[in-house]
Amino acid sequence: MKTKDLMALAAFCGCALFVSSCGDDKKGETPAAPAAAPAPAEPAAAPAEQAPAPATTPVAVTPPAPESPAPQATAPAAPKVELGSVKSYDDLLSVTKVARNEEAKAAFTALKEGKADINAEMPEGHKTPLAWVAQRGLADAAAFLISQGADVNQTCGKAKYTPFMHAAWSQDIPTMKVLLKAGADPKAVDRDGRTALYDALRRGPFSMGSAPDYKALADFFVDECGLDLNAADEKGVTPLMYNIVYYTPDQLQHLISKGADPKAKTKEGLSLVHYACGNGDPAKALEQLKALEQYDLDYKMEGYEGPTALHRVLTSRRCQDAIPLLEYLLAKGVRTDYAWPKVKLGLIYAAATNIIADSPALLQYLIDHKLGDVNEVMPSSRATPLMDVKKDFMVEVLIKAGADPKMVDKAGKTAYQRTTRPEVKKALEACGVTE
Repeated sequence: MKTKDLMALAAFCGCALFVSSCGDDKKGETPAAPAAAPAPAEPAAAPAEQAPAPATTPVAVTPPAPESPAPQATAPAAPKVELGSVKSYDDLLSVTKVARNEEAKAAFTALKEGKADINAEMPEGHKTPLAWVAQRGLADAAAFLISQGADVNQTCGKAKYTPFMHAAWSQDIPTMKVLLKAGADPKAVDRDGRTALYDALRRGPFSMGSAPDYKALADFFVDECGLDLNAADEKGVTPLMYNIVYYTPDQLQHLISKGADPKAKTKEGLSLVHYACGNGDPAKALEQLKALEQYDLDYKMEGYEGPTALHRVLTSRRCQDAIPLLEYLLAKGVRTDYAWPKVKLGLIYAAATNIIADSPALLQYLIDHKLGDVNEVMPSSRATPLMDVKKDFMVEVLIKAGADPKMVDKAGKTAYQRTTRPEVKKALEACGVTE
């Protein structure tokens, strides 16, 4: 057979084989076809092995997310403060007032060594380190502790005082300014609902210091802290009332110009007149009340059931200087026909039994002006002024005015039998009273 014919025969046989193979696939009788199928699966598996590669890429890129809290650590709660002379714990320990106090010295040494919490109360004084220095007016020390993380609004002790309140108690404006600038809340209240204002303006001068500048304190609390000068305690007593014994007329006028109400009254109905008259200094009270005349204060107090301004004068100290004040009050219309309802305390009984009073002239003034009965009786004990007299020189004044030494109290005792004071017994005997 020629070559040409052989090639044609081979081509024909190949086509026949191809057709026969296709027909077997369709019938599913040739196992070779399924076996060959996994071969193309190899390339599909390869991409599956490479799939994790893209997945690992995001994991490597996402870690920045956990780093997000880092800014919180770099933004400490401690506010920015300007440091003064105290820039380290060594400086703090060198401050004289601190170094002399063993508790504070131990506390600050522990802070320096990292062995204590800066906001924990010291065991003896129940103050935080910041409250401790604030109360002593150590402004530079306060600034340093704040820079170290001290909480300017941390309360301490049972009273729940903040460092700002402690600084106010000491009437130290520079320290209060440091605390205020660092974020202290001047409107925070203690356990009794009082702001720092009450502590600052209700206190008098320290025994070893100069008189406070009440004008500057009022300006600071109103202008820089936004507080109300009529802020009162739980009984309704305002700083103006409580501290009036220390205010000069000029200071009174200034506080009133800053918003303090001269007509405010406590929950019991006591007024500024009562507090002025009961401050123990009749001469100063008279000066203050005259300076407040323009405000038309209420002296009559109609409907009020408590001690009148006269009672307050007669039961306070230094009554021997009270006659000019009594005359002023009487001219203003203070009631004289009024016994303090709670105890039925009359004016003569109040004056005669005041253990502090040391002037018979005041008692004689009341008697001469018929401002009471020398034989008035206390309902609870049936005692008369003579029975409860506290000073020997009052005995003669009362007896000369008609006090009856034979009257008896609820237990049937006379003035001589009732008194426990030897000097009063001697005075009664000098007037002929022996039983």
